[in-house]
Amino acid sequence: MKYITIKEIEDSTKKELYFEDRVYLGFVYQEVDGFYVFDPKREGGVWQAHELREIADILNELNKPWKEHIDNFFKSLPGDELYDPDINFDNLDDK
Repeated sequence: MKYITIKEIEDSTKKELYFEDRVYLGFVYQEVDGFYVFDPKREGGVWQAHELREIADILNELNKPWKEHIDNFFKSLPGDELYDPDINFDNLDDK
């Protein structure tokens, strides 16, 4: 079950995130490297694991097109055998 709602901000790459459509969590925006990041704005309280997982899933989905663009760029370069787009930079211990 999804708990977090994304609300687009008109004329902006920022998107506001709300828990159950009523509690403002913060916003995601495109950083200078082209990838979206999350800027939390919630005061007090705690973060549940499912909230953090859902925010990570939102970021991964927003970043997917840009990551594919970057991967394709590096694959097109000479010496592309050195580039492995399947490296999980979120957890390098996985490899």
